[in-house]
Amino acid sequence: MNRIVIPLLGIGALCGAALLAWTSAALAQPGPDDLPPHVIDVEPFPGEEVPPDQPVTVTFDQPMDRASVEAAWEVETSASGAFTWSADDRSVGFIPQGGWPRASRLAITLGTGARAANGLALEEAYAFFVQTIGRLEVGTVIPGPDATGVAADATITVAFNRPVVPLVATDQLAGLPDPLVIEPAVEGRGEWVNTSIYVFTPGKPLAGATTYTVRVPAGLTDVTGAALEEDYVWQFSTLAPEVLSVSPQQGASDVLLDMPVTVTFSQPMDRASTEAAFRLTTGGRPVTGRFAWSDDGRTLTFTPDERLQQEASYAIELAPSARAASGEAGLREGLTYSFRTVPYPRIESTTPANGERDVYPGGGVSFHFSTPMDTDTFEGKVEVLEPAGVEWQPVVHGDRDVYLDFATQPETAYTIVFRAGAQDIYGSAIPTDTTLSFKTGKIEPWARLPYAGERLSLTSAYREDTRIALAVQGKPEIDFALYRVPTEQIGAVFTAYPDDNSPLARAENLVRRWTETLDATPLLYGADEVLLASEKGGRLPGGVYLLRAQVRGQDYAQWLGLGVVSANLTIKRAPDEVAVWVTDLNSGEPLEGVGVTLYAENGLALATGATDADGLLRVRDKKVQTDRIVYAIAESESVVGVWSAWSSGRPGDLAGYLYTDRPIYRPGETLYFRGALRHKDDMTYTLPRGELVDVRVMSGYGGTLLFEGALPLSPFGTFNGEIDLPDDAELGEGWIEVRYQGDYLAQIGFTLAEFRVPEYRVEVTPDADALIQGDPLRASIAASYYFGGPVSSADMTWYIWGEPAWFDYTGPGRYTFSDETQDFYGRVDLGSATTQTDSAGRVVAETANTRAPAIRPMTITVEGEVVDESGQYIAGRTTLLAHPAEVYVGQRTDRIFGRADQPLTVDLIAVTPDSAPIAGQRIDVTVTELRWERTPSGEGFGQYDWELHEIEVATERLTTGEDGTAQVTFTPPQAGMYRVRALVRDERERANSSTLRLWVFGDRPVWWGRPSNTIDLVADKDSYLAGETAQVLAPVPFSGTSYALIAVERAGIQRLEVRRVEGSTLLIELPLTEQHAPNVSVSVTLVKGVDDENPNPVYRSGTINLPVEPVHKRLEVTVTPSAALARPGDTVTLDVQTLGPDGEPVEAEVGLGVTDQAILALMGPNSVSPEEAFYGQQPNYVYTTVALQALLDGMADEMLKQQAERTLGAAQPGMPPMATATADMAMEEAAMDGAPMAGGPAEVSVRQDFQQTPLWAPRVTTDAQGRASVTLTLPDNLTTWHVDARALTVETEVGQAAADVMSTLPLLTRPVTPRFFVVGDRVTLASVINNNTAAAQTVAATLEASGVTVQSDVTQTVTIPSGERARVEWNVTVLDVPAVDLTFYAIGQDGAQDAVKPTLATGPNGTIPVYRYTAPDTVGTGGVLREEGARTEAISLPPRVDTDRGELTIKVEPSLAATTIDALDYLRNFEHMCIEQTVSRFLPNIMTWRALRDLGVEDAELEANLRATLTESLDILIREQNPDGGWGWFGHMESNPYVTAYAALGLIEARAAGFDFRQDPIDRALNFVRSDFVRPGIDTPSWQLNRQAFYTYVLARGGVNVAAERDALFAQRLEMDYWARAFLLMAYLEQDPTSPRAADLVSDLQTGAILSATGAHWEETGRDWRNWASDTRTTAIALSALTRAAPELDILPNVVRWLMVARQGDHWATTQETAWSVMALTDWMVATGELNPSYDYAVALNGAGLAEGAITPEDVRESVTLRVAVGDLLLDEVNRLTLARSAGEGVLYYAAHLQLRLPAAEAQPISRGISVEREYFSADQPGQPVTSAQVGELITVRVTITAHQDIPFFVLEDPLPAGTEGVDTSLLTTSGALQPPNLRPTYDPAWWWGWWYFDHTEMRDEQVNLYADWLPRGTYVYTYQVRATVPGEFQTMPSHAYAFYFPEVFGRSAGTLFTVRPEGQ
Repeated sequence: MNRIVIPLLGIGALCGAALLAWTSAALAQPGPDDLPPHVIDVEPFPGEEVPPDQPVTVTFDQPMDRASVEAAWEVETSASGAFTWSADDRSVGFIPQGGWPRASRLAITLGTGARAANGLALEEAYAFFVQTIGRLEVGTVIPGPDATGVAADATITVAFNRPVVPLVATDQLAGLPDPLVIEPAVEGRGEWVNTSIYVFTPGKPLAGATTYTVRVPAGLTDVTGAALEEDYVWQFSTLAPEVLSVSPQQGASDVLLDMPVTVTFSQPMDRASTEAAFRLTTGGRPVTGRFAWSDDGRTLTFTPDERLQQEASYAIELAPSARAASGEAGLREGLTYSFRTVPYPRIESTTPANGERDVYPGGGVSFHFSTPMDTDTFEGKVEVLEPAGVEWQPVVHGDRDVYLDFATQPETAYTIVFRAGAQDIYGSAIPTDTTLSFKTGKIEPWARLPYAGERLSLTSAYREDTRIALAVQGKPEIDFALYRVPTEQIGAVFTAYPDDNSPLARAENLVRRWTETLDATPLLYGADEVLLASEKGGRLPGGVYLLRAQVRGQDYAQWLGLGVVSANLTIKRAPDEVAVWVTDLNSGEPLEGVGVTLYAENGLALATGATDADGLLRVRDKKVQTDRIVYAIAESESVVGVWSAWSSGRPGDLAGYLYTDRPIYRPGETLYFRGALRHKDDMTYTLPRGELVDVRVMSGYGGTLLFEGALPLSPFGTFNGEIDLPDDAELGEGWIEVRYQGDYLAQIGFTLAEFRVPEYRVEVTPDADALIQGDPLRASIAASYYFGGPVSSADMTWYIWGEPAWFDYTGPGRYTFSDETQDFYGRVDLGSATTQTDSAGRVVAETANTRAPAIRPMTITVEGEVVDESGQYIAGRTTLLAHPAEVYVGQRTDRIFGRADQPLTVDLIAVTPDSAPIAGQRIDVTVTELRWERTPSGEGFGQYDWELHEIEVATERLTTGEDGTAQVTFTPPQAGMYRVRALVRDERERANSSTLRLWVFGDRPVWWGRPSNTIDLVADKDSYLAGETAQVLAPVPFSGTSYALIAVERAGIQRLEVRRVEGSTLLIELPLTEQHAPNVSVSVTLVKGVDDENPNPVYRSGTINLPVEPVHKRLEVTVTPSAALARPGDTVTLDVQTLGPDGEPVEAEVGLGVTDQAILALMGPNSVSPEEAFYGQQPNYVYTTVALQALLDGMADEMLKQQAERTLGAAQPGMPPMATATADMAMEEAAMDGAPMAGGPAEVSVRQDFQQTPLWAPRVTTDAQGRASVTLTLPDNLTTWHVDARALTVETEVGQAAADVMSTLPLLTRPVTPRFFVVGDRVTLASVINNNTAAAQTVAATLEASGVTVQSDVTQTVTIPSGERARVEWNVTVLDVPAVDLTFYAIGQDGAQDAVKPTLATGPNGTIPVYRYTAPDTVGTGGVLREEGARTEAISLPPRVDTDRGELTIKVEPSLAATTIDALDYLRNFEHMCIEQTVSRFLPNIMTWRALRDLGVEDAELEANLRATLTESLDILIREQNPDGGWGWFGHMESNPYVTAYAALGLIEARAAGFDFRQDPIDRALNFVRSDFVRPGIDTPSWQLNRQAFYTYVLARGGVNVAAERDALFAQRLEMDYWARAFLLMAYLEQDPTSPRAADLVSDLQTGAILSATGAHWEETGRDWRNWASDTRTTAIALSALTRAAPELDILPNVVRWLMVARQGDHWATTQETAWSVMALTDWMVATGELNPSYDYAVALNGAGLAEGAITPEDVRESVTLRVAVGDLLLDEVNRLTLARSAGEGVLYYAAHLQLRLPAAEAQPISRGISVEREYFSADQPGQPVTSAQVGELITVRVTITAHQDIPFFVLEDPLPAGTEGVDTSLLTTSGALQPPNLRPTYDPAWWWGWWYFDHTEMRDEQVNLYADWLPRGTYVYTYQVRATVPGEFQTMPSHAYAFYFPEVFGRSAGTLFTVRPEGQ
């Protein structure tokens, strides 16, 4: 929790024995002289250290007697000293003789003998403490003292125990002292990263194998004057240069002949000595060549002059004489490597191997060569000798492998010869033939149980034999077991996957067990039947069974739940009932009198009953009103049926409506909202019984809480509120959420944006709402002012463009109308032009180009963008649909899978663009096979491209019938993929087409799914009124007799009817009533028994929604303004009338709102109408399921039929060949007469009261006559006011109405100003004056201004014709003022006049803010108070700082990591739970458990959660350990050593935490891990070294001696990532903590840290994906290691800060990051004890208290943030910030940041972790940066950002030139032709994959802000657009990019002078 504290006076004397009453001055009331004295001040601030020569001063509330005070003064040391008194004798100072002793805490007591001048004494002794200045000491140095293994690229860091330098501006850092003297001398750059840490970075790497002595000279003083009393000296030694890697690797035996030798060193090398020390030899002879070096001097490349010899040995020698570039250090040891070049060509291996037997059939043959081959020489070299006639294709893989692609047959001998002569890439040939012989074996037997898509499959009890068909390969031998499932356990069949431990598979349930061999012969793949009752067949008794099938040789068993039934159950689940329809399987007839029992999934009987004459049972028992599965069993003497149904959910019992006065707001405005609440029972609404609703309002990218509270409900069940939006509110989306008695009710969104209200609108009206492509398009575009009148003679640009659309078919049936053969296209420009509007403000846009690039519908957008003299660009648009032709053709089929040689049927339909069927329409159909084939690429032997070949199979011309439909049937000749394309043409030969894909299979008898069971119901109307009868036609696809279950449904089953159906159609008539409104669903389920056409029972079902107008709930609402045309200040009355549905008056509550219509044009509505909310279309909550959907019989029959056909059709003995494995409102022109007016501008009423919603009356109640009135006074806006009225009654009758009122003047002026200014800007201000009178006006235009120097005539005269307008300009220069005050006057004739302030003025009292031309600068520092004492930071301001902006922020917190445990919920509830995730929640829980135990922290709930999670995870780990001791990624997967090491660590830590379990799982796991250990060397890749380091730590933690492994890894540590070095360090700490190597690893980690003033972290040079690495994970592991090794290190609190900031809510990005972060932070909290704090603290600035408090464990999560404005800091002297704490447990952390604004003209670009560069580009010169633009011109701003480190919560603030405005593409008034802001990395070609989601842009008045949750290091380009709007020269402040939580990590660009030229210049 973070508290923002307002600076206060007063602090407890935590450094004294009594409280110091800083506020006692308030208690010392003026009065007679006989009052006793009081101490009212002590200086310095308690806890602030006193310099030796500074007196301690005590101030009293009255003059004192000097002698008595001095006598009563006692100092703890009895030191004598000197007193000094103020002239008024109220203040006394004391300093001991010789000064105050250093580092002392002295008690001073002023006894009761101290008297005032009036003779009265102190009433009680006053005591306080004095803390004297301590000693400056060196705390931490990096590298550490006597470190011997320091890398050459190390930095040198020294951290002091006290702040040494003041906090100063960035450009003053160079003037701070350099505290280090280094010998030998090292050039480089030093930097104070905060006030106590200094980092020196050498300009080039340190010399290798060199001992450096670093000295901090005595006399260095800190900010309080404390000095370093003696030199601090330490030494460290650098590593000698080492070879890190060599290529080729040691022992390589396959080196290419032109491969160079590359050697990489640990540091830059001396080139001459290194080249001299290098030799490459073969046979003792040297190889000559050329040397090349990398830019950093670390990598040598040797390229031989001639190609290496083939199949030869070479030696690389590198003598120790190779020296480092800096210094004389040679290699630590020499190097001798050997390698062999590639051999001469030969076939090295084949697959299969020569002579191999029992080769699995179906694959081809591979040849692998010993050397890279010229594969073109393979041509003609391969021949298959046996068997004859094998067709194969060569496929070349790389240059060493060729694959002969064909399918080997079972039990067949093959002989293949590869002839001599094929050559390698060097021209050497294979000398001899190679013959390959092998023989294939049998097909591996395999079988699969049938699956009908449900947990329970069914078979008919009427069948002679109860059987199933299995898909079979070969001759599998299968062990079967059949179990009878007891009734009470049937629920488990529907809900659980069975296994051998399932209670369903108990012995007492066993019916039969047998073994059977299935046979697909003579087919390779086929089907075979299994008889279930007995080996001879027969019927199983009705019931539910579980079949287990174990194919011998397979590791798992298959299971099938099977119901043997004689009845079909159709179940309807409604929220309040279950209906079961029981029909006979054979006849389809409904069955009467059948007992039906409903069960819960646990087998508990819920309800029972018997079916009626229609076979129906309806149960409304509360027991069945469950959201879980319910299953039904129907039983009688001869009837068995079983089926289940899930609930489709329940309708809510609350209904809410919520709306706001408008959808968009500026910060600082008021948001109004209103809502309504009802209890809901289907469509019956009642008033709420409660009195309050709970409302939360949030906004912005960060989800800022704006309001939270309870609001009362009105008698009409409504609520309302208003929110004053903060001036600094985040821009973006906001939302209001309403809850009632804890339940969600409603939510609505709104937008916060800094917009300019438009003054005019653009409306586009096309001649038609739709057209046919190719027809011309014509649209009228009109621009008009919201205050009346056309925008005449203005520039208008119109655009017409098209985008792909889809045909919205609304007729019956599910047809597809798309054509895959038509290319997809993007936006298509169809025309544009720039012209001027006519006198009516109109333009006509037209184009003949309306064709799409493909035959598909197209949405055409027509947009007009207009600009008048004000410079506002306003757009409006409309869309229309362009159809390809006057006819569409659609296709559908009930089966997309088919079989070769069997007919497939496709239904076709031709319809108009309105979906009406077209009779007699010709349709041309083409059926095409789509075959992907490999074709030679022409790039060499065995090189192929895949090409799609289209083979025409059939064509047919059809004509549609009266219903517009037709059918096409074709027989696919072979297996494959087919496309049916249907083409139609209209009367003008314009085409339209559609396609449908079908898949056909051939060789295997496989069940590819049943035909669709859906039928399309057709209604006679699109919508209905109550009292009408709906007619619904249901097609019946069966002949003979069938039965239909007809239901009327919505929130429940309203009606059920069963009909016997004869014929092909079923007509359903439904009289509709008010209860059916707003809609109702009709559902039909048809069942058909067995007959000649249907050997198995079948069913079809369909549902249709019938909309019914809710007329009976519709109010007629009217709102009538007293005037449609008014002026500002006029009073307007709004008369409201409400009439009920019967036309009679009715009482209603009406919400009235009046809003500026111009604002409503910015964004679409954010709410629906009350009618839509309460009486919109309702879902159907009845779920219907039919048991027949799970019937297996049709599948079995089809599969066995196919098997028989294929067997019969086998033309020859043996196996068939196997498939190859490839695969406006205008104002009347009438004069508005103004009232007479006297005087000049000073007497004109100035318009300045601008409101956006001048009326919000949420509870206007109409009387018994349905009438009410509301009056408002119009504000000063000139606009059209939109009146919105939304009404409802207590009976929830609803209605809505609207009206408009225009507010205008006969003569008006419109200011043209920027939104802000910068001091020194030279600006052309303007006023556009509109003459709406009937005559020309001579107007005196006057500018009244303060804050600017006006260079033009203040008053100018202009003549304006009637109905026209003129622009008047003034040139001004902006002064150094907080704001500019402008008033524009226009004084005409006959009283026509206007005066106005700028309508967009965000400064106080209608002013425009002015900013100084400054650059941002941020510096920071931080520290820790681990024990009693104080610490003083000095803050020094630069002389030319802007004191009006900036602040000093101090954050004080008792714990940096206490909220870490919040992440445990994330880990505990993580979704997937593989082994890694199991351990990733287990390990942190273990560490937290142990930490809480060790710290004595009690949290019963947390402890219980931890124990439960730990126990569960421990059980999982032990249970899922593999026999080899390892774990895989998931349980029972192949063991993975890395996963195993991670899991083993979890078990180790569990035992260490006291969990009792066997040691054996740990031992076996560690043995398995050790088996993956490799001896590290130069050639070991970094990822493997990293992994070995983790293994080593785990083994060491497990008690295994790993000394040899540790030391071997240490030798290669420079090639390891930092996280791996951290693990290696922890391994040393486990077993050899005093080893110097541990100290070197500590030094490595400290040196590698990326430091800022308050943050520190690590970044790797690359991402080790193999080892789950990330920079956040690295930082966590490094923190763990350093906390264990050196918890006192000064950088560690900054590491903790960084790690906590990197969180995403309560966790980190991955489970690995979360796990290691939680563990590291837990280690840290244990080390610091910060979870159990107990101390007082105080913060003071320049002796004045800022904050004080007591810290206890209950406060450990709270932080305090203090803010002090720069203007409140001392400018000419150092500011002293003192933080003090008392004795006690715990730690006090603080961070301070000084944010300044400096003169931008003097500030240079800065990069402190981030670099920023800004450029401007014009549309005319996109590649050339510009510094000026013309008014109206679009400018692209490009900001290049380079993050030199990972930045969590990145912010970019890019100030705008004041003469421009950002283009906000989210507004509807912005042209769609403009581009939104974009951020993308420069280096990632797939930027779209992940970079778009985390960035957010704010378009503010003065700047554009970009935010990103996480910005990985790299370079990014951010672009956005602005438009030049106001002429002038504008100082543009620098761009500023920074890390939000570490603002000292920042960068800024240079400032810019940007010029906006007047139009035409």
